[in-house]
Amino acid sequence: MMVAARLAAGIAEGKYPVGSRMPSEGALCEQFNASRFTIREAIKRLQSLGLVDTRQGTGTEVLSRQPTGGRFVYSFDSVQDFRHSVGQSRLINITGKKVIANQGMADQMRCPVRTPLFRLEATRVLLTRAGRAGKPVALSTVLLPAAYAGILDELPHYDQTISDLLEQRYGVQTASIEQIIEPCMFSAKDAGKLGVKPGSLGLRFQRTYLDPGGEVFEYAISLQAGNEARLSMTIRANISR
Repeated sequence: MMVAARLAAGIAEGKYPVGSRMPSEGALCEQFNASRFTIREAIKRLQSLGLVDTRQGTGTEVLSRQPTGGRFVYSFDSVQDFRHSVGQSRLINITGKKVIANQGMADQMRCPVRTPLFRLEATRVLLTRAGRAGKPVALSTVLLPAAYAGILDELPHYDQTISDLLEQRYGVQTASIEQIIEPCMFSAKDAGKLGVKPGSLGLRFQRTYLDPGGEVFEYAISLQAGNEARLSMTIRANISR
């Protein structure tokens, strides 16, 4: 929901300071030209992130500029909402190298075999309220065209998505993101990086990023501990009136 994303961004930027009251429901309806139902759903999303608390008769109080829950929360129904949710985290322990696409990589990137690619591996951590790296929540493996290898030096200081950085640096626009979520089991090596028990269950997020021309410019795998991920989305019906 774009309203929730914009309100969360306003909280993070200090527009709605911690300890203050959010504007009234009516004022938010007018500000975003939205219905009361839409505003209530947006506030519920902010509550699920630990950003605000609503009490009858006292309004909605801002509790934190950053999500306070221990989970890595996805709550979106657009590319913009997705970028905002991932923007609450950062990549660390980043390594990258140029590779030549084998058949598996070619299938993932939908490119010819032996196409030059760039492979990234990193750990994604939540950001603390002070903006520092906090708890590890995911292990990421990313494939990009080799021409985009220049982003490697910028990633340690970048708090948005890789696709967002590609757009800023190379002008690549995200038209759509194809996502598949599957259960997985952590090896001893991967479990140690996330601080979970070997053999414990997790979630495997597979994402394919496409530009407006339908070309794949990023393929990403994210492994997350099962108790550290939550996916929230809204499914709407297209009802003719």
